[in-house]
Amino acid sequence: YMLKAKENEIKGRYIDAISFYKKAWEINKKNPEILYRLSLLHFKIGYYKGAEKYVKQFLKIQKKDLKGLLLLSKSYEKMGNLKKAKIVLEEAYFLYPENKDVLENLGKLYEKENALIVAKDIYKILSDMGYLEGKLGLARVYEKLNDKKSALKIYREIYQDPNIPENLRTKIENKIISLE
Repeated sequence: YMLKAKENEIKGRYIDAISFYKKAWEINKKNPEILYRLSLLHFKIGYYKGAEKYVKQFLKIQKKDLKGLLLLSKSYEKMGNLKKAKIVLEEAYFLYPENKDVLENLGKLYEKENALIVAKDIYKILSDMGYLEGKLGLARVYEKLNDKKSALKIYREIYQDPNIPENLRTKIENKIISLE
């Protein structure tokens, strides 16, 4: 069943993969990875309530698992429950304070909630760790806080980086032009 499930998952036949993973779980309840795959596939097909159900079961077994916490948070966010999404991400941040994905998702959530000072602090941590996402987030937040000078400085810094993708360079260039 596991082989059939993975085969269908690879081919993008998520509904079929889900049914095979469910059969595999009925036979082998000692493999929590099956629950994670079920949750992930439910998330991919847009059935976030199902994703929540399976990832919660997964986290009962694999307490404090980072990928499980991130998936639960994303599921809550997709269902429009930003409060629960934030609680899960804050728990993940407590457990994994230097994880890029946790910081980035937490920053975006605070930014979405318009808690810009908190978002700025989180993006600053990411930026100091050397992540482009942190710099971009920081620049966006400075823009929203109407600190155009700080935003412009960061956008120029990013623009000077020879390693950024060309499509991003174009967007940054447009930002710089609009802020000047």
